[in-house]
Amino acid sequence: MIQFRRSVPRRPTAGGWLVAALVALLTVAGAQAKVSERSLRYHEEARRYLEQGKVNEAIIQLKNAIRTDPDNLRARFDLGLIHLRRRAGPAAEKELKAARAGGMPAEQVIVPLARAYLQQRKFDQVLDEITPGEYPAAVNAGVYAARADALLGRRQPEEAAAALRQALEYADDNADIYVALSRVLQVQGKGREAEAALDRALGLDADNFEALLGKGNLRRRAGDLAAATDAFDRAVAANPGDFRARLGRAAVAIGQADDARAWVDVDAVLVKAPGQPIAVYLQSLLLARQGDYAGALGALQEVQTALAGHLPAVYLLGALSFAENQLEQALALIEQYRAAVPQDPRGHRLLASIHLRRKAPGRAVAVLEPVIERWPEDFRLLALLANAYMSARQYAQATELFERAVALAPDNIDVQTRLAASRLGAGEAEQAVKELEAIIGRDDPNTRRASVLLILTHLRDRDFDAALAATETLQARLPGSPVPDNFRGMIQLAKGDLAAARQGFRAALKVKPDYFPAILNLAGIDRREGDAAAARRRYQAVLEQDPKHLRTMVALAELDFAADQPAAAITWLEKAAVAHPRKVLPRLRLVNTHLGRGQAERALAVARELVQVAPKHGNALDALARAQLAVGQTASATVTYRQLVDLVPNSAKARHRLARLLAAADKLDEAGRLLDKAIALDPTLAAAWRDRFEVEVRARGVKPALALAQKMRPDAPPPLGDVMVADLLYRDQQYGPAAEAYAAGFAAAPSSALVRRLYQSHARAGDADRGRALLRQWLAEHDADNEVRFVLAGDLIGAGEYPQAIAENETLLARLPDNAVVLNNLAWLYDQQGDDRALGYARRAHQINPDAPEIADTLGWLLVNRGELTRGLELLRQANATAPERAEIGYHLAAALHRSGDDATARALLETALGSGTAFSGATEAQALLRRLSE
Repeated sequence: MIQFRRSVPRRPTAGGWLVAALVALLTVAGAQAKVSERSLRYHEEARRYLEQGKVNEAIIQLKNAIRTDPDNLRARFDLGLIHLRRRAGPAAEKELKAARAGGMPAEQVIVPLARAYLQQRKFDQVLDEITPGEYPAAVNAGVYAARADALLGRRQPEEAAAALRQALEYADDNADIYVALSRVLQVQGKGREAEAALDRALGLDADNFEALLGKGNLRRRAGDLAAATDAFDRAVAANPGDFRARLGRAAVAIGQADDARAWVDVDAVLVKAPGQPIAVYLQSLLLARQGDYAGALGALQEVQTALAGHLPAVYLLGALSFAENQLEQALALIEQYRAAVPQDPRGHRLLASIHLRRKAPGRAVAVLEPVIERWPEDFRLLALLANAYMSARQYAQATELFERAVALAPDNIDVQTRLAASRLGAGEAEQAVKELEAIIGRDDPNTRRASVLLILTHLRDRDFDAALAATETLQARLPGSPVPDNFRGMIQLAKGDLAAARQGFRAALKVKPDYFPAILNLAGIDRREGDAAAARRRYQAVLEQDPKHLRTMVALAELDFAADQPAAAITWLEKAAVAHPRKVLPRLRLVNTHLGRGQAERALAVARELVQVAPKHGNALDALARAQLAVGQTASATVTYRQLVDLVPNSAKARHRLARLLAAADKLDEAGRLLDKAIALDPTLAAAWRDRFEVEVRARGVKPALALAQKMRPDAPPPLGDVMVADLLYRDQQYGPAAEAYAAGFAAAPSSALVRRLYQSHARAGDADRGRALLRQWLAEHDADNEVRFVLAGDLIGAGEYPQAIAENETLLARLPDNAVVLNNLAWLYDQQGDDRALGYARRAHQINPDAPEIADTLGWLLVNRGELTRGLELLRQANATAPERAEIGYHLAAALHRSGDDATARALLETALGSGTAFSGATEAQALLRRLSE
């Protein structure tokens, strides 16, 4: 450890080696007798300018002195020192080396040259070229101090400390040595000793710029902003041209929320050095505090490369990218920040927020769960993790965490409101309502969200009186707002009291006559009562006040669409487009209308106009691409979707649509990359997941696609990852593992579709009983699920359990009396049971769907068996022609042909049916018939 010596300075210092050199060497003496008089005069003028603080003028005169006489070594040296003071390291190095080459003694040049190298981070050159020698003690002290800074720059603090011990042996009254010592001590984590070293430096030289700068930075980190400001003020006074003190002072002002004072210093730096990275960082910070996120982000992106290692700037850039919804950039930056500064909870919070906005709550949970115990008192972390759980519909976990967050921040209304919302999701409506009522009972203007949530909760529960009472509270929070009266109208509308609803909406319009939600609601009541004319008059009244009211013209178009008057509706949209030539909405509706009516060319014409009006609007480009596809311009649509992806790189849907076009063109690798990106942007986009694995199947086969799905499975929101893996396992005929994967998906998010897939997997795996039990269990809880009942009925037919199959199909028929499939199934089942109703049901099924081969087969077979051979043969021939691959239909036709005497054709049909390898009902009878015909 280096000990500070208690000694009396042998001589006064005047601001360190640099200031001393300037004072000494700006005195023009006879040592330069060979220099021209004119050059000396320029040099003398430079000295006077410096004494007046006019540094720029001094630089001009020094350059004039050198230009007049290149041998004026002191002018070069002095210019080098000024450049050094202004932190222009390359310029300082150039002049100092020229002075040394011209013959200036090394003892005068060596230390300033070392400092010029240090400013450029040329640490190796300092250590190679700057060595102690037969110099005065003060110079050798400066040499060792410079070498210490170089060693510190190379991350060798112990070696740097050794160099400083040697420097102190030469001079213990040099302020710069103690400044260097402070840097070493800071790297070693000895903050108090580092500040003591700076205090010693300032005791030797009260105006030492580096010491004042270091003092300001240490005090700022310690949170002593007043002392930091004082140190930076003194540093700016000591060297106004060095930006670091101004930037430090601006940072302190920002910490004190004194943005006006911060702007003074930031602007002063940017005027002299546009693009100075730290100044731009502080500028962006100030712009962000003003809410100008786009401006802040744009400014910071200009210097992003220069600030790549400045972690506060990395965090700010990530936060601004998040604010501007540039999620991929935000994600990369905040992951970088979190890895570098894991001890900062802000990084974890922001990363989780990014994942939540990307609709990936599982990833947000994965970020927060490992760190939540590190900061158990951070209610923001707790609330954010609770939000993630709530987004994943894990309400019990969310509620528990919100409760902890509320305990830590009992006055935070937002967290309390979210706790109530979580309880609602968990089904704890009674408790949620109590908490919401307690929140809105507080005299706080921030309870509006809780009031709205309470009103909507009561509306959902049809507790209309409570909803109205909550509206009264909202009225007190929002005096002079039409919102509460509009809510009253909505409540009365839900009650079915149209007159009272009208009263509420009219009251809202008294507060704000152009409040369109109330106008829309009143028009909705008019239409509900069948009075489209009244709704139209209401809209027309708005247009009388504002003939160009966009939403009203669009509403009139919707009214005409509902009245099946598309021409009139299109006219309104065209009027809106003319009245608002820069608005996207009317032309976008026109494109969609024309496409919906099959008028692709008209849609394309409007879409082209739309893109001219709004060339950078995502919906406009999407409309153009859809219109191009509708007219068959696939290549143009692909180009348009590429433009859309460039315009909105964070749009998962844009990437997905482009990927589909590329996949159709067999550009499978590029399509796969786009789909990977789309999935990363929006993990809930199920179609993108399906297309991704379909692309992989086409490009590399089922097994590689399955391997990819298993790799991506943990990143998918439930049950998507499980289902995708299960689908591919099923496709690969791995029915048992497929059933396991479907079961995992079903456990996470039960659904009718997953029940059916799970049943099919069990059935294909040879465990039909288990699959059937699943179907029965689901129907016990979801009796109205006709699709699952269809599956169960079909399974019972296949299992030969005809009475039960009849019961299920009869249940279906009661609900779906005109369903041809159910009628056909019942006809077949009744026939198997000898029930005379079979033929009637078969005829009804054929009347409803005469083109279905299985229905024609059933009716034809029944007719043949009842002696109506001609009509039966006609139907069976029709069925066989439509579905020649169906072995059972072939058998039925063969049997009918045999009865008609055409044994040759019958035998050929039987050989085809039995040779197909397909099991079918009646296969035994078919084999027996073929044997008879072959004898």
